Amino acid sequence: MADARCSVAIDDALDPVIVEGVAEIRADAADRRRYLDAMNAKYQVAYGADFLDGVRNLCLRVSPVSVIGLLQQDFTGSPTRWSFSKE
Repeated sequence: MADARCSVAIDDALDPVIVEGVAEIRADAADRRRYLDAMNAKYQVAYGADFLDGVRNLCLRVSPVSVIGLLQQDFTGSPTRWSFSKE
C-alpha cells in the first residue's frame, strides 16, 4: 500500500504556505459533486462528473497534520506553524 503522507503548497515561492497531511481518495459521487460545484463556481467553468474520472484526475482530501507559512518581507518574524491533533 502506498504511503498517504503528502504536502500541498501554493504557487507563491516568496510567501509560501505548505500543508503537510494525509491524503485519501474521495471516490464517493457526493464528494466529487461538492468538489466540482466549488471548482466550477470559483473558476467560472462547467466541468462535468467525467472530469474526475478516477484515471486522469482524482478527487483527494488532505487532512492536515501541520501548516507552515511565512512572509518574505518579514522572513525572520513571520514563520508560523500550526499543528492539528488527530482526533
